[in-house]
Amino acid sequence: MKSKKNKITGMLNSTVGKIKQTAGKIINDKDLETQGLMQEAKGKGQQLLSATQKKIQKGSTAIGKMAHKVEHA
Repeated sequence: MKSKKNKITGMLNSTVGKIKQTAGKIINDKDLETQGLMQEAKGKGQQLLSATQKKIQKGSTAIGKMAHKVEHA
C-alpha cells in the first residue's frame, strides 16, 4: 500500500506546488515561486516512485506464480 500513499502524497505535493508557484507569480515573490517549483518536482517524484513500486510488485507476483508452476511441473 506504500505505492498508493506515495501516489496520493505526490499528487497533493504537486498541486500545492503549482498553487505556490502561481501565488508567487501573482505577488511577485520569487522565493515562494521557487518553493512551489521544488514542491511540484517532489510530488512528481513521489508519483514516479509509486508507479515504480507498483510495477515491481506486479513483477514480483508474476515471478512467484512462475516459480510455483515450475515447482509443480
